[in-house]
Amino acid sequence: MRHDEQVRLIKQLCAQLDSGTTVDAGGVARMSTTAYTDPVIAEREWQEFFVGMAHCIGLSGDLPEMGSFITNNDLGIPILATRDQDGSFKAFVNSCRHRGVIVETQERGTTRRFTCPFHAWSYDPKGTIDLDFLLGEWFNDEFSTWRFDRLIPLAHDSYDVASNWKLALDTFGETYHFPVLHKNTLNNGFHGNVQCYDEDGHLHRMILCKRAIDQIRLLPEDEWDIRFAGLPVYWLFPNIILMPFEAGVYLVRTYPDRANPGRHISRINFYVDPDIDQTNPGIKEYLDFQTQGFAGVIRDEDYVMGASQQTTANAAVMPHILFGRNEPALHHYHRTFRKMLGQEPLEYLSINE
Repeated sequence: MRHDEQVRLIKQLCAQLDSGTTVDAGGVARMSTTAYTDPVIAEREWQEFFVGMAHCIGLSGDLPEMGSFITNNDLGIPILATRDQDGSFKAFVNSCRHRGVIVETQERGTTRRFTCPFHAWSYDPKGTIDLDFLLGEWFNDEFSTWRFDRLIPLAHDSYDVASNWKLALDTFGETYHFPVLHKNTLNNGFHGNVQCYDEDGHLHRMILCKRAIDQIRLLPEDEWDIRFAGLPVYWLFPNIILMPFEAGVYLVRTYPDRANPGRHISRINFYVDPDIDQTNPGIKEYLDFQTQGFAGVIRDEDYVMGASQQTTANAAVMPHILFGRNEPALHHYHRTFRKMLGQEPLEYLSINE
């Protein structure tokens, strides 16, 4: 992120802290809980958002050298992604056109050639990815400043959760709950219910407010760093949360269970700057805290609430849920999902309702 933008955002967070305010969505929205339970909606989402679109399955550091590869089956389609001999990224269906055998069975590795284990057929895949749509002009420009391509994999985790995949995303959409749900964890490091929020089409970016901003604001502006004053949270449609922190980035991907709208799989990946000395005991302890602590908060706090919400939605005892004025990202998630599916817009309540 460019420094002038970092300064603007830090000043905005400071102003909200001083005034006791936060971002305003402009109204209270109501949405049917069938968004989390209806199998017809779930199947349309699967076909249009997941099968019908290109997806992020990792960062450049997952393919660190020529011939390196990773495999993935999160979309129900076996995928093989690799870096070819000229350093270019390639991805294709991990299946032989001859008889449909899986070509590469390892999760990751390095090889000079991919050959079917059945009859030794090999392939040269071709295709394109529309980054102009996926990232837009805004993210295409801003992501280059983060140097995500330098980062290397540090750790990963996966959770099988009894909640809709959108409920998982909802937990990343506001900080109103920090002083309550996370009172003994994230609340120690963040000011609750304070954030910056910007959106552009089907993309949005939040900046959560770290308590360290109280010290950052005392420094000269040329020393301000948004990673220490806040936590940027990017949403990449439809299912990606990307969060740069002081030493690297968190990548969260949520995948629906096609057979059950009330279940999803979350993949959490952590990447770190290669210049960080991981042999240093203090740094290793810090990185362990970042990965294990963050993963624990998602697994044991946020996703427990998501499963609780799903239980109620499944019971059909509450026909609607509400998105408050201080939850603009939640408004944007669901406005975008509904627009993409051709559904009616969110219903906004009058002041007397």
